[in-house]
Amino acid sequence: MSKGRSWVAIGLLPLLALSVASCGGDDSGKGAAPSTSTTIDASSTTTAPTSSATTEPTGPTTTVSLEAQPPAPDSTTRPAPRGTTTRASTTSQAPTVTSMTIPSTVECPTKAVRTIDVKWTTKGATKVAVSIDTPTGYYEQNLPANGHLGVPFPCDGTSQTYFVVAEDGSGGRAVTSRTVKPVVPTGTTAP
Repeated sequence: MSKGRSWVAIGLLPLLALSVASCGGDDSGKGAAPSTSTTIDASSTTTAPTSSATTEPTGPTTTVSLEAQPPAPDSTTRPAPRGTTTRASTTSQAPTVTSMTIPSTVECPTKAVRTIDVKWTTKGATKVAVSIDTPTGYYEQNLPANGHLGVPFPCDGTSQTYFVVAEDGSGGRAVTSRTVKPVVPTGTTAP
């Protein structure tokens, strides 16, 4: 085969492959007729018989478009104007405890229970609870958002942790805590 004719044959092979692929098989779903495929190598041409089977869906089918946006309108029509809706913001800021003041130590010359003062300020809270050694077992609750409360400190030689729990009307909570340690003055015996 001359050089010019081989280029023509190579150029026509994709068309031949397309026509064979589009003509093969029947639409009855019972299989397809054998087809041939052509492999082109730079030095030779080979043809080998192959067979394939086609299966069709047995029931109704649904086509789903996965386009991210609808197609653009044609240039002769204008889209209808869209209305604007404005909503009032209903989100509120969660409550915060902005300050909690309590002594860090308490002098305990005896095992007597002492009273110490807890002071707090909050932001966004509707009520406050104060608890001792656990944030959920309230010592006192339904207190004002900013205030103070006298709480007991047992001088039994152990530290106590006090909690201020700020709550808003929608279930939001903020918890702050401080630990108070007992101090035995010099010259006295430990409780």
